[in-house]
Amino acid sequence: MQEVFRTASKLLEEGRSFVYAAIVSKTGSAPSGVGARMIITQEEITGTIGGGGVEADVIDFARRITFADKRPTIKYYNLNSEEAAVSEFICGGETEVLIAYIDANEGENAEIFARAEDAVLHQKKAWFVYSIKADGESLQCSIVLNVEDEGIFGSFEEGSNVKREMLANPVRIAIQEEADREKGHRYIVDSLETAGHIYLFGGGHVSLEVARLAVGLDFKVTVVDDRAEFANEERFPGCECMVIGSFDSMPDLPVNSNTYILIITRGHAGDKSVLRWALDKKPAYLGMIGSKSKRDRIYDMLVCEGAERAKLESVHCPIGIKIGAKTPQEIAVSIVAELISERRLG
Repeated sequence: MQEVFRTASKLLEEGRSFVYAAIVSKTGSAPSGVGARMIITQEEITGTIGGGGVEADVIDFARRITFADKRPTIKYYNLNSEEAAVSEFICGGETEVLIAYIDANEGENAEIFARAEDAVLHQKKAWFVYSIKADGESLQCSIVLNVEDEGIFGSFEEGSNVKREMLANPVRIAIQEEADREKGHRYIVDSLETAGHIYLFGGGHVSLEVARLAVGLDFKVTVVDDRAEFANEERFPGCECMVIGSFDSMPDLPVNSNTYILIITRGHAGDKSVLRWALDKKPAYLGMIGSKSKRDRIYDMLVCEGAERAKLESVHCPIGIKIGAKTPQEIAVSIVAELISERRLG
């Protein structure tokens, strides 16, 4: 998602308009879910709304129709219909896709998408609100972005019943939509999902491969090591890097329900020290690399030091999904797959 907003910001900085497509509703087995987005120009696309026939149709519509008339559209796809069964739309389900022309000459657009890029990059809670109003046979569409604790960017067209103070509360927007729906006015709240913040303890070979994958999946990654040559931005592009004196003396790092802690230091002692620190935190995920025998030895030592066995049993160790991984690259795939599973399935 970060790439989508980065591309949008770059295009608007260059004075280039584009088409923004986003899935705004889905039921059943549609190819992708609400929050999937893409940027479409006449030359290229960034992002995806699930691929396949729906995406191809949206790209074709954007390039043939939306660039010409500049009018927003919500396209409905019934992927259960008989017509779908004999076309490329065979996955089942129903989905709606907002297709909107983003004009580079409208000043608010540049700020909206730049703020969206910043929110995703820094793991801020934010959401779009789309105001979609029927005007005869055509639609009017306005996009507003709310970034928590920072404010509201953009504005709705005249005639909208949603006031600025209501934009901070999706429930109030939903109530207003219910009142306005018969008048042909919809308000759609579209949260900007953030992947999460990974603290990657240890800057070795496996960590290097984990970081490469995680950054590509929009995780924010902070690499922590006691060796400057292993924790630096040249070695870990796109990551924050922190060099500490020792894993026995951990800094006060903020941890919350959107934090993933990966313990992959160069030895048992470092792993044990970081795990001791992490046990009192409440991250979304806590995992430590190593065999079952290593795990048991470290757990026994920590219990002797006063750690609760129940907390240790919640740690993912051995880390990663079982795929028979052997190389650092394969191990990284198994680890990141487990993070995705934790994020999507809980």
